[in-house]
Parts: sequence; structure tokens; C-alpha cells
Amino acid sequence: MNPLKIVFIGDHDHGKSTLIGRLLYDTGSLNREKLSELLASSNKYKTYLNYSIVTDQLLEERRTGNTIDSAHIPFKTRKKEYIIIDTPGHLEFINSMISGMGYADIAVLVIDVTKGVTIKTRLELLLLSLMGIDKIILAVNKMDKVDFLSKIYEQAKKQILGQLSPIPFKYTAAFPISAAYGDNISKLSPRTKWYAGCSLVKALDDLKPSRQYNPRALRFPVQDVYTLGKIKVLAGIIISGSIGKGREVIVFPYFKRSKVELLKPGASAKTHENVGLVLATNIPAKRGDLVLDINKQPVFSRSVSAKIFWLSNKPLRIDKNYTIKTVFQKINCAACSITNKIQPNSFNLIEKPDSVLRNEYATINLKSDNLFVYETFNSLKHLNRLLLINNNEITGIGFIISHP
Repeated sequence: MNPLKIVFIGDHDHGKSTLIGRLLYDTGSLNREKLSELLASSNKYKTYLNYSIVTDQLLEERRTGNTIDSAHIPFKTRKKEYIIIDTPGHLEFINSMISGMGYADIAVLVIDVTKGVTIKTRLELLLLSLMGIDKIILAVNKMDKVDFLSKIYEQAKKQILGQLSPIPFKYTAAFPISAAYGDNISKLSPRTKWYAGCSLVKALDDLKPSRQYNPRALRFPVQDVYTLGKIKVLAGIIISGSIGKGREVIVFPYFKRSKVELLKPGASAKTHENVGLVLATNIPAKRGDLVLDINKQPVFSRSVSAKIFWLSNKPLRIDKNYTIKTVFQKINCAACSITNKIQPNSFNLIEKPDSVLRNEYATINLKSDNLFVYETFNSLKHLNRLLLINNNEITGIGFIISHP
């Protein structure tokens, strides 16, 4: 089974790095060098080990005390293997946040019980939704600062879950923890006898990822074409499904059917494998074309709706032209209308606005003279992700949800 990928999010001083360090320490996942470094820090921190030092890997992080890039950290329990994705805690590094979330199956949101939801928390929740992450674990941290009082935890939990309510997560669970002292991390704490749930580690062990590849839907973007005499070889990586010699496929944008006459390096291949294939029919395929499953084709449309998060200081405006880049294609399009947008500071929903500003989350409609290619299958939703580009600047990210 592939490791469960967990993205850790939270404002910069709410204890995210400390929780990650504690998880690595409690599960015996630290190498000798990191463990020595951690134990040495106890000379400075007399009452507890500085677990955040484990994730502060970059010199700049050490200097500023912030995480500036997402880091991927493996760890395992007795039941399961994991990849921890540590994202930056400051809004200035939003691109790294997005990059980290893009790999995740679930999210752990760390919130200081004394501070509650911040603007950055709301922004991260919008991004989680945008990236298709529908399971979230809420770690209400720093319970030691409120004497582990159940009343304060319940008040904070109610307030935080209320803030989360506009976003329809499929799974939400909350835990009262102290990352610094290890309460309810890998085992239940005697200081929260009022708490009837399980430890954070047990909750992670019991979770299953919701995203699964559909092995039957072949998606093969052509990355290069090589001509060997009269033979044309289409080369690339299978991003979904499988392929084999003799299988019938369809090639976009020509919508021509053909059989796979020859496949290298073997007679069959599956998702993530590099292959070169020769088709029985002479189709003028070139870089950027798509070889697709003949029975489960994606959707083709000249107009689509998309949910996007706007990154640029220049607003998105109706009728302005952009380049859209997905895993399938790169085409020019225009924003023909804006259905609504959500402002991260308040979660206010504004219908039919004229523009989308930086850090706003919106549903927009795009049109193009060329066909958009996107998926209808939930299991292939990750293939609908897109970048909006203007003058070589990535101005927005999102995913295609339908055609209007």
C-alpha cells in the first residue's frame, strides 16, 4: 500500500512544526543525527524538547524561525507508512503551500487553542477545498496553556468547526493536544480524562485515502514523437490506466481510432510508466496530443466552469484572455463570466462580481476556440487541475468542474 500523504497546515506560531517533530519522535522515525540534535536542544529548553527543530531544515528557516518551502518527511507507525508534507506558515509563501497540498490525501490543521481561526487558516481551508482534499483532522494545540480544561477546548472546537462549516469536508475530527508535551499524540493523556476519543496517531492509522486512480481509464499525453524509418513512435508517461499491445485507443484531437501495434519496453504498461508505442494507423500525432481509452473518454467542450484561487496582484477580469495549462493541454481562453467568489477574510459569498482579487476563491466560466479536455469521473478529478497564466506569470490555480 502506498504511504498516506498528510499535509500539515496552520499559522506560523500555532505549533505545526512542533507537532510534526513530536510525531517523528514518538514513532521512532528520527535518524541518529536528528535525534542527537533534538536531545542536544534540551540544554536550551529545560522543560521540554524543542521538537520543531526536526523540521527546520533550511538555513533560512533557522535564521527566521519560519518554514519557507514545503518538505516531505517519511514516518511510519506499526500499522502504516506516511509521508508528512510540511507547508510554510506565512502567506508570503502561498505557492509552496499549494505545491505541498497538491500531493496530500488528508490534512491536519493545527490551531492554537488560545488564538483560534486566523485569516491564514481560512485561506488554507479554501486551498484545501480547491485541491480536492476532503478529509481534515483538527489538532487543537497548546492545551497545556489552558490547564487542559475541557470547557475551553469545547468552546474552541465549536468556534473552529463553525468556521470550517462553509467547506463541505467529508471527514472532520478534532483532538485536544499539547504537541510540546505529547498529550494525545501517540497515546491518550491522563491530563484529559474528560476526553473520550482516541489518540491522533490512532486516528491517522484508521484513515484511508479517498483518492484512487481508475485503472481502466487510459490517459497518455504524447511528450515526443520519434521517426525510425517508416515507423512513428509516440513516447511519454502514462498518467492513468494501462495499455497493451493490440489494444484499441483513440487519439485526440483527431478523434481517430487505432490499435497499438508495438509497445516498448514490454508488451504492456500501467500508470506512471514511460513507454513508446507504435499505432497500426498512420495518424499525424505530435507532442501535446492525447492517446485515450476508447471506452472511457474524457469530456470535450469549448467552454467550462472552473473553481480557481487567484494569486496575482492584478485582478481577474471578464473578457480578459489567459492561457490555461492542465495535465492534458495548454490552450488560450477568455474569462467570459464570474459566477461568484468567496473572500478569505470573512468567507462572505459575493454573487456575479466583476473581478476576482488576490487570495479570493471564485467560480468562473472560461471559453476557447479549442476544445477543453477534462474528466467527469471523481476518481480522476486530480487530472482537472489547472494553472491560469498571463504574460508568463501564474495568476491562478484551480480545477475544471463542468461545462456551463
